Amino acid sequence: MPHVGGFPEKLLLHISEVDAQHAELAGVLDRIAALTGQLSVPDDPAHLDDPPSLSDCVGSEQKPGCDDRIVEAVLELLDELELLTSAHFADEEKLMDTHDYPGLAEHRSEHMLLIGELREFIREVRSGRECLMQCHLVALKGWFFGHIVLADRAFGDFYHRPAVTADELISRPARS
Repeated sequence: MPHVGGFPEKLLLHISEVDAQHAELAGVLDRIAALTGQLSVPDDPAHLDDPPSLSDCVGSEQKPGCDDRIVEAVLELLDELELLTSAHFADEEKLMDTHDYPGLAEHRSEHMLLIGELREFIREVRSGRECLMQCHLVALKGWFFGHIVLADRAFGDFYHRPAVTADELISRPARS
């Protein structure tokens, strides 16, 4: 699959600041996969038809990934992911507000749910109750790509919609 700036072309919204942030977030997920020695999860959302949620993964596997040598490094990357995700969501919501996106309230609610789930998972890893497993990587990538494909794509389509001119507005028949 061709990549633009390290990010799959078919996931680009063609909004430069959003695409750059998405690529940066995907890079952190790839670094987490590499650090834990786990197989990389495909960037193609078609491979993530029904990914598990992070909470679905709790206790689902043995804990070989709990090697103390990598737990701190994984936590640093998860913290980076949380900070970048929070900043990205704030930037995205500001852009949506600037463009009067009608789906902003619903999108903001989804952001709140997603960041809450990520923060809870980080707390679980930090407490030692949970370790990063393949299930979690699939869930994180599913969460990430699913959000782009379902929610962000709708905004991208809205953002790139053809502009309506004043003449077009005037020439439209009045609603009855």
